Amino acid sequence: MSAFRTLLRLLHPRVRKKLKAVRRGRAYANGFVPNSSGTYPQLAEIQNYRAGWMRDGEDWYSRYCQRARLMKRDNRREQTLIIVDPQTGFINLDETSAGHLEARKLVREVKLQIRLARKLGWSVIVLTFAGYGDIHPQVMDELERAGEGSWYGLSKNQRSGAAELLGLCREKSISTNRLRVIGAYTNQCVQATVGDLVSQSPASQIEIVTRACWPNEFGYWTRFINTKNVLLLPAPVPMPTPLPSAKWWNMRALKNGIT
Repeated sequence: MSAFRTLLRLLHPRVRKKLKAVRRGRAYANGFVPNSSGTYPQLAEIQNYRAGWMRDGEDWYSRYCQRARLMKRDNRREQTLIIVDPQTGFINLDETSAGHLEARKLVREVKLQIRLARKLGWSVIVLTFAGYGDIHPQVMDELERAGEGSWYGLSKNQRSGAAELLGLCREKSISTNRLRVIGAYTNQCVQATVGDLVSQSPASQIEIVTRACWPNEFGYWTRFINTKNVLLLPAPVPMPTPLPSAKWWNMRALKNGIT
């Protein structure tokens, strides 16, 4: 890495924040500043710190970043992926059906989330509505790649599956600290499930991947925008849909509807 690139990297806000934390950690290890509890390190601890720096040598920053990445990955392992109604009764990929393009996009995003869960070791729970068909074949193939025992299936007889979900988590000792919700339909089963999870498990941090929900319209997310323990990923933006042939630089044509 050239000196110029190294300088640009050090000027990045995230890198500067990490360097500040490292400098404070070194100052504490040298006995100059106390930690958050107001205590100073003992002499043996200072010697251990300095021995570690000697072992790391000039590669201390990359080792620090690696430790930070590992800690972040371990923290993210305590997450549970919830897939709401990925069934043939709700997802129709036939080109003659209305909304087949959105359904294809939903299946693609759901498969990506399952792969992410498999990579990070998350638990996966699939909620199905009784009487609306089996799990979609493409979604089922992705679940089978994760292996038997890595995901759980639950059947429900109403829109919300929060009660069955929390019961399974208690039975199987699955963490409910962080819940990631995807699936269909947004304005019915997804909203009902998330709404009941907010009331029945207020300590849970609930993430909704908006691009992996269908239909993905801003009006369906307004209910959760100001909810304390619900996070929308990515955050929806209430912007009007531009005309197909209007150009971004011709604002007057876009405003007046002239194409």
